[in-house]
Amino acid sequence: MSDWERDANAALQALGEAWQQGGISRDTYRARRRLLIAALRERRDDTERHPLPLPAGLPPLARAGHGVAVLGSGRGSMVAWRWLLLVATVAAAAGAAWMMWFKESGNV
Repeated sequence: MSDWERDANAALQALGEAWQQGGISRDTYRARRRLLIAALRERRDDTERHPLPLPAGLPPLARAGHGVAVLGSGRGSMVAWRWLLLVATVAAAAGAAWMMWFKESGNV
């Protein structure tokens, strides 16, 4: 947990304690809590939208781990593997059904 997250948690805890002890009204508590949570969201959005830049000398496979596309590792190859898995599963199920049907009829 980072320093700003610890500070935000401490602020929320202090705010909750002030409300529970009757130091502030419920409406004031809710308004201040909304402001704190909005500030947290802005901080999180700011850090998520600005990722660290990639080093220039990374090999292609290392860049793939950082979300950079590498030939043959994109969505298209995953779709092909899913289709292949689906076809193999259907073929295995059909073969098992065929074997069960022949076993019941006494031909196997």
